[in-house]
Amino acid sequence: MPVRAELAEQATLPVRNPLPGLAAVILHMGCIGASLGILAPLTALRFREWGAQSWEIGLSAAMTALALLIVLPIVARMPRLNPTTVMATGCAVGVVALVSMQLLPFVWAWIGLRLVAALGLTMPWLLGESWVNLAAPPHLRGRVVAAYASAFFVGFSLGPITIDAVGANGWPIILVGIAFLLGATLPLVIARKYAPPIALEAIRNPWPVLRRAKVVALAAVAAGLTESLCFGLFVVYGLDLGWGTSASLYAYSALLLGGILLQYPFGWLADRWSKGRMLAVVAILTIVSVIALSFVTMQPTLALFWAFLLGGGVLGFYSLGLTLLGEKFEGEDVIRANTGFLLAYQSGALIGPSTGGLAMTFLGPLGFTLVMGAVGLLLLAVTQWRFFKQ
Repeated sequence: MPVRAELAEQATLPVRNPLPGLAAVILHMGCIGASLGILAPLTALRFREWGAQSWEIGLSAAMTALALLIVLPIVARMPRLNPTTVMATGCAVGVVALVSMQLLPFVWAWIGLRLVAALGLTMPWLLGESWVNLAAPPHLRGRVVAAYASAFFVGFSLGPITIDAVGANGWPIILVGIAFLLGATLPLVIARKYAPPIALEAIRNPWPVLRRAKVVALAAVAAGLTESLCFGLFVVYGLDLGWGTSASLYAYSALLLGGILLQYPFGWLADRWSKGRMLAVVAILTIVSVIALSFVTMQPTLALFWAFLLGGGVLGFYSLGLTLLGEKFEGEDVIRANTGFLLAYQSGALIGPSTGGLAMTFLGPLGFTLVMGAVGLLLLAVTQWRFFKQ
């Protein structure tokens, strides 16, 4: 059988019982999220302690985007490996990076090691999303994707809370991050036989497929830009507003919690309502929330409420875009489109922290507000124009 035909057959092969595999990949991504939830604010706090500039913090956050461009050609040449093997290997790379970060406490060393960590953790991310979209029953896809995204961000929200409890210095916080990565491998071992066949060669040249769904690509870029800006610089934004370290970390957790708790309602509505209107809702929510945050500089408690809503809007771009992708494509095209989705997402992630970091360097907290608000306005305008013409 020709390779392309074989890959297409594998990609469309149904999973007899998707539940164990879906449960495993959701739990796996929760642990991945927890390790990343430690890494992002830990870098911001350490860099601030070392006297780094906001643009250097932003550059560090942009390493994830660069990692995807490096990882894709490597993964595309491993078509015969079980997805769980690739995902577990990525976790091992993340462990090595965390250990090295503790041994090399320097700004530019950490920027390089953030790239190494991202090289490893991009693999579970890339394959986990294809796994979910291939295995999820069509009539439940919005809710399954919402559960997947929520698990990731539940883990991510534990990061700043863990840092506040354990401290940002020394081995303890690094060891906690390593424990989460080791924990992420256990569900993969248990659910190895439930993983859907993923033709890794199908991730090559994803753009022709994704060009058929421009709204999906736009939502991915908006998600990458706003999420990376929030993850990389929201704590710094809070510090610049005068909230203090603890209040900034709790506002960051509130942002993540909003993303977690609002994703399932968004997914439920997406299964019943217009995807374009839901994307408009999250764009409006993002705009209103980030503007409101700029007016509560002396009220960190009230900021928790607006950070909660901002998280719902920002993280909604990602889950709704991924849901729309699963609705528009099937079989091998799901893998290609999901790869394109991640490339578009990481394009936004490459721009977000760098642009936001420069804006905050020259304009302070106002720079954060302007960049976030501009992305929300652009998505609102372009999404509504494109969606009803497809």
